[in-house]
Amino acid sequence: MRDKWYGWCGRILYVDLNSMQVKTQALPRDLVRDYLGQAGSGARLLMDMIYPGMDPLSHQAPLIFGVGPLGGTPAPCSGRFSLTFKSPLTGIFADSNCGGHFGPELKMAGFDHLVITGKAAHPVYLWIDNDQVRIKDARHLWGLDTWETDAGIRQELGERTAQVACIGPAGENMVLMSAVICNLARAAARCGPGAVMGSKNLKAVAVRGDRGVDIFEPAAFAEAVQEVQESILKDPLYEQASSYGT
Repeated sequence: MRDKWYGWCGRILYVDLNSMQVKTQALPRDLVRDYLGQAGSGARLLMDMIYPGMDPLSHQAPLIFGVGPLGGTPAPCSGRFSLTFKSPLTGIFADSNCGGHFGPELKMAGFDHLVITGKAAHPVYLWIDNDQVRIKDARHLWGLDTWETDAGIRQELGERTAQVACIGPAGENMVLMSAVICNLARAAARCGPGAVMGSKNLKAVAVRGDRGVDIFEPAAFAEAVQEVQESILKDPLYEQASSYGT
């Protein structure tokens, strides 16, 4: 079908913390055709939203979560998401990449990108439950570290499998090299995205989704996935990297 999406969900979620408004827009097909993956489309979205001299910690500065066309599929090493923003540390373009389960879960909820602007009047967190998107009070979470925040949000929502990307005291205090953490140990840390979240009074983004990602040729894709997995297992660096990381 000509209008059907494969790999991509076809939707961008916009959240304005100034007005506390949420809206969904269609993902432009030319955006993902002209720019490679979530890093490319995120960069284009950022360029269209910023202006020369914009303060990275201002209300207008966007923070863009992005997941690429392989996210949410069985493709090896595809459990990644990007945070795209103007860096408060360097003052220039930044793309911070992170692993774990948050990125695939955002795709399972039906979104390729999440674009956050504005600043809440008090600490909040965003709860994305498929199409149900709510901005929830996080004043009771402010000051907690990332492990405490992750556990607290899951318990409050009653969703043990919800995926949480959050900041700790460093991000709250806008430390310029602060990270966004998910799955307790996965970090989007390059260039200070945690400070951008802190500047918005955004403690966390929690997401749960149960949708799938459509694949154009499932049988051929499964065969390619199997070939790549076998190649990875045969790589001489596999044992070392799987034990000690990169």
